[in-house]
Amino acid sequence: MYKVLIAVSTLILTSPALAQFTSDSDGSDGAFMPGGPTYLVDLSLAPTGPWDTTPHAAGVGVYDPVQWAVVFQYTTIDIPAGVTVTFHNHLKGPPVIWLATGDVTIAGDVVLDGANGCFGAGCSYATPGPGGFSGGIGSPGGRSAGFGPGGGGFNGLSGGGGGYGTGGQGQGGVIYGTATIVPLIGGSGGGWGVAGGLRSGGAGGGAILIASSGNIFLDSFGGIFATGGDAACCNEAGGGSGGGIRLITNTISGSGMLRALGGTGGVNIGGDGRIRVEAKRNMLVDPGDPLFTTGLPGSVFPDATGPTLRVTAVNGVPVPADPLATVVSPDVCFISAGLVTIDIEAQNVPVGLAVTVRIVDALGGFSQVVTSTPLAGTLVLSTATADATFIDGASEVQLSVQVP
Repeated sequence: MYKVLIAVSTLILTSPALAQFTSDSDGSDGAFMPGGPTYLVDLSLAPTGPWDTTPHAAGVGVYDPVQWAVVFQYTTIDIPAGVTVTFHNHLKGPPVIWLATGDVTIAGDVVLDGANGCFGAGCSYATPGPGGFSGGIGSPGGRSAGFGPGGGGFNGLSGGGGGYGTGGQGQGGVIYGTATIVPLIGGSGGGWGVAGGLRSGGAGGGAILIASSGNIFLDSFGGIFATGGDAACCNEAGGGSGGGIRLITNTISGSGMLRALGGTGGVNIGGDGRIRVEAKRNMLVDPGDPLFTTGLPGSVFPDATGPTLRVTAVNGVPVPADPLATVVSPDVCFISAGLVTIDIEAQNVPVGLAVTVRIVDALGGFSQVVTSTPLAGTLVLSTATADATFIDGASEVQLSVQVP
């Protein structure tokens, strides 16, 4: 046995200093200081390509299909009091990422709310916020359950609320996503209802990530809102779930609001969304609604080794690598209804797990959930299949898997 004697006159314990967080913005979109009272950001103007190398006009951002986001690289962001910033969705429905080399000040409102449902003839699917999912339609022209991983169902009379951070009410949608909001994704739509007439569900709130190499300040007059849309009155359809808000910076402060609540739907309210604040120093006064989770600044984009799922073919027809994934503009067409095989590809998902497949009929009124065969292959790349019965008309296919 060896004994070591250490003589110390004064012992000072220090923790390692945290490095300055940088957003990786190159400033190519310039400074963002919108005028008001309402300023519309048209995401459809963004060219497609890698977010960090695609040439583009200042202020329009880039749609990166790999990241499934419209990414803006600002110098600074300054939203004055009295100004409300809203968004027009990109064709592919992705969420929004704002990167800034300098400070971000939000004294006005940034709004990514899902649209409310409607009632009667001429109703269309309620439009989600960017990165969210549509509400189920209820009209003489057709009907559907809510869309998205947590889309609300239908119980023969009323539609369930969409789920996300919490489950929707009624025959509500399930919880999905992560507390860190990685990957970045919005809320799901509420299901349709029929009591007293056909009613449409509210759409899911959108999703936004704001990352600043400087600091973020939320003024008491300002806030970020990603609330779910309300269902069409009264008590029959489901509200959309709240969306996602993720903020990353060095110091964040102020008494502004962060809101990602579900939309109302009578008895079937949409579930809460998710809010995440990552900062070396968090001095926010408002705790968020729902309450935000916290952490030190992390990576803006998911790690390349993160789990992914995709449908590669339906009934033998290949699915585009960057699908539209909307019932309004189908990616795959085939002639006959009936039992159909869905081919699934997974990356960085443990083999042996089964994939949950949710199919929502655009006009059939219902949704179904089936389970795939166990994933076979390697952790790097594996495949599975699932069989489901499709009806005439359009349907939307959604995949999910619970990774241990």
